Amino acid sequence: MKSYGKVIDLIIALVAVSFLPRLSTYCTNGLNPLIRSLDQDGAFLWISVHHILMLILTVVVMAFYFNNLKHWGFVFTRHEDNLKIVGWFLVAYSLIEVMVAVLILGGKGSDFGHPLSFKNIFGHYCFQALISGTCEEPLFRGFAVTVLAQSWKGRLRVGKTDFSVAGILAALLFAFAHIGFRLHPFEIFRLSPMQLLSAFGYGLLYAVLFENTNSLFLPIVLHNAANVIAITIQYGLAVL
Repeated sequence: MKSYGKVIDLIIALVAVSFLPRLSTYCTNGLNPLIRSLDQDGAFLWISVHHILMLILTVVVMAFYFNNLKHWGFVFTRHEDNLKIVGWFLVAYSLIEVMVAVLILGGKGSDFGHPLSFKNIFGHYCFQALISGTCEEPLFRGFAVTVLAQSWKGRLRVGKTDFSVAGILAALLFAFAHIGFRLHPFEIFRLSPMQLLSAFGYGLLYAVLFENTNSLFLPIVLHNAANVIAITIQYGLAVL
């Protein structure tokens, strides 16, 4: 893959993670009548279609940029050396989510914005378990880290873990993507410091796993698992 230098590579990654989700939003909004007819409460179908379209657009960009998808992490590799990391992550993440829910949120469940019917909960779980990380990781790890790694070669060691500068930048872009804003007129309508910090931290972990395995498999599995754990706790609090 050809590098265009640090500045241009960073701009390419930034434009990709900013533009592709927005283009997916535009395309999904065009399907709103059909989506609303199938999911009247807006619980899961809009976001599912949005992410699937984002994945398709990401793959198209990858194919244009470099035609071998294995180069971007679409390959299954052996992960025995990382199973301990997976286990500790699931335990630690569950404990963190419980502590946040109890100590910070006061044991109150989230307002999901839709009735807690079986259809809505099942659809929401399907999105989080099968679609969320599956469609986000190729863009924010597979594409962003790979593009940035061509020119951003440095590494930062924290304790026993080495973080690549490319992975750190990709994690920052991942956190940036969780800020909701409009350009015309400019307005920030969603900004949660806790969510940004969480996205950055987990983005670092997913980047390390991606770089260690050259595969998106573990980042996708952990991303989906983390989301499932989070909504399980929130649903549990909501019905108590």
